[in-house]
Amino acid sequence: MCSLPSIHVAKTEYNEAHIIYAQIVNQVSVDNNPFRYALAVLNTAEIEASSEAPRDNVLRNIENAKAIFQAMGYSSGVAFCDLSITGLNLRQGDVTEAQPRFEQFLKSWWGKEAEIVTFCLQRLGDPTWWTALNWLPSWTTVFLAHALKSKLKLEIHKAIQFLGDVFLTQGDEDTAIGSLFTVALDGFTFMDVHQSRAECMLRLGDISKQHGDIHNATQLWQAARPLFKQSSQIKQVAKNYERLDAVQSGSAKELDNLGHLAKLHAPISTLIDAGHTDDQNKKSQDVGTQERNQEILIAV
Repeated sequence: MCSLPSIHVAKTEYNEAHIIYAQIVNQVSVDNNPFRYALAVLNTAEIEASSEAPRDNVLRNIENAKAIFQAMGYSSGVAFCDLSITGLNLRQGDVTEAQPRFEQFLKSWWGKEAEIVTFCLQRLGDPTWWTALNWLPSWTTVFLAHALKSKLKLEIHKAIQFLGDVFLTQGDEDTAIGSLFTVALDGFTFMDVHQSRAECMLRLGDISKQHGDIHNATQLWQAARPLFKQSSQIKQVAKNYERLDAVQSGSAKELDNLGHLAKLHAPISTLIDAGHTDDQNKKSQDVGTQERNQEILIAV
């Protein structure tokens, strides 16, 4: 049976999970329950890494948990801590170090610790972490096969999402949209996995924009924004605003060009009224920017 915090983590509700693990850390100690304490500290570190917390905070929690597991002689726990550090380095862009480390963990733990294998394959199978020089698409296929064999529903849909990214980079948008991203999005919606839903919406919105369907792209990006907020992905919230701003700016320029043409034939009184309207619109835009910044600060 899954624990409540692990359910929150699966749904990418990191704030809710963080609160529960913090309560566990405060309720137990290294002396009376070292295993539960260390596990809560390590899970806290993983949540903080997923929600873009400062590296030093995350690393400190991992090292604390690792020291306790080492004192207990719990080799799997030590391995999980080392994996977490490798995953943290990957988030920081250190792909050169991360790939051989994940591959070595797979060789050492294959058939022994399923969670370690899943952890490694999920990161090796996600093309968004890697560059073409140090990554093979076959990892995504291996991750999907592992998820199917292990009957891991969430991981199956993650692998389908990753395959969508693979086909997208290869220029096969029909397969990416018609099958993979759509199937993944449906699954994540059914399981209520906020971050993964938002990522699929973001991809589909980007593709719509490339095909000139600005309306559909805007709808998808707007739908993704609260999901990124709910999963504490503040950088993605900001990037989401940038996408919407770029689209709105482009539309505004087109309207502005049409407006300039109209003004060539407009009477003087109309031009004066238009000037007042422009001032009011500028004030409204300033208020909108302030509200947006406040929204991001609240999410943090």
